[in-house]
Amino acid sequence: MSHAGLRSMLVKADNLARVTPSGRLATLCAFLLTIAACTRIDGTPTAGDPAPKPTNAVFGSFYGECGSVTDDEVAQITGIQDLRVEGKNGIKCRWAVGLEYVMFNWYRGSPIDRERMGSERIGRDVEQFEFEGRRAYTSRNAAPGTCEIGVEDHADFIYWVISYRSGPQPTDVCTPARELAKLTIARSK
Repeated sequence: MSHAGLRSMLVKADNLARVTPSGRLATLCAFLLTIAACTRIDGTPTAGDPAPKPTNAVFGSFYGECGSVTDDEVAQITGIQDLRVEGKNGIKCRWAVGLEYVMFNWYRGSPIDRERMGSERIGRDVEQFEFEGRRAYTSRNAAPGTCEIGVEDHADFIYWVISYRSGPQPTDVCTPARELAKLTIARSK
């Protein structure tokens, strides 16, 4: 029903409702029934809805908070001194000091290729390979010394990123990211 048609119906109902209290109640009931008939509750299929598509997604392992890697291990593996925790929860952790940072993400039910293609689109050097028997990729941005690694686990993937922006950095900025990913996978359940 159009807004103009609904407005016209409400004006007519209002005129009827002014006559008697029972007219007001009848108008309110008619209005609520009209709204209910025009509304669909999410999740309730209607005749025109296509059947839901079955999903065969197999979720990956359990990785624990911060990929089951401790704050001290992050500092030791990356070599970044005085890292401070900026945020921790079940799927994302971030450590930082100045402009340098380390971040872990656990993507549940999300395709790794979307993240990888995003890195390719912004011009990063992307390398695809097998890591611990799983599909993986690294993405490098040499200018600020940034490396990210994504490792697939069925319908999930884990993702580590390290950015050495102002301090000393290893010859291969992806080496610490790979070490963190390897430790995370080894500790998964």
